[in-house]
Amino acid sequence: MQYPRSSPPPLELFGPWHSNTGEGNCVEIARGPEGWVALRDSKDEGHGPALRYTEGEWAAFLAGLDSGKLR
Repeated sequence: MQYPRSSPPPLELFGPWHSNTGEGNCVEIARGPEGWVALRDSKDEGHGPALRYTEGEWAAFLAGLDSGKLR
């Protein structure tokens, strides 16, 4: 199934969730279908909302981090 930006895939299709620390003060990231990526606050323990990004949006975000524009 194709998921347009206006209708992202449901969070049940994402996983497993990964974080960079065990301190609880970070974001968790999960991959979904068709290259989608989801981010959520680790303090919400999976109960809060998650932001979902297309593969292109995620690539642009990572490129911004690599270039130093987002620091």
